[in-house]
Amino acid sequence: MIESKTIKAGQSSWIARNSARASWSASKQKARDCANNGRYPDEYLYAGGISMTGPGHILNPHRDSSHDKDRECYRVLNLLYCVSPDWSLEKGGNLEVWPEGTKAEPTTIVSRFNRLAVMVANQHSWHSVSKNTSTEQRCCVSNYYFSNHPVGDAEYFHPTSFRG
Repeated sequence: MIESKTIKAGQSSWIARNSARASWSASKQKARDCANNGRYPDEYLYAGGISMTGPGHILNPHRDSSHDKDRECYRVLNLLYCVSPDWSLEKGGNLEVWPEGTKAEPTTIVSRFNRLAVMVANQHSWHSVSKNTSTEQRCCVSNYYFSNHPVGDAEYFHPTSFRG
């Protein structure tokens, strides 16, 4: 379980933050850094927006599509903001990141209310949502940042790919 920490493996990075002030400040700074480095938010919400994981539901390990809807820009950051009040580890429906790949064990990031998870999006960014074992909806708001350049040196393309 992650409180506020950066996890790195290969070229994958995952950041989870808790408080509104820290999340908002980090988001504003990240947006400024991205704009200065040729990264920009997804104004069309391509695969972004509001997501809900219902009771008993799961999202298997996957990596997101590498490009925008027109296949012109690389997806480089994935932002996931958790908005379900009073969410806890025991309810399931938590973000799982797989920094060592899907054959290793995932790291769980609790979908705690007011948490912002920022993930580097590339060909190594496997993630999932554990089974929601509660009777409640787990809700998140997500968006992406794109760039004209890939994360790392090599160019790549892949559609959203699932495992498991």
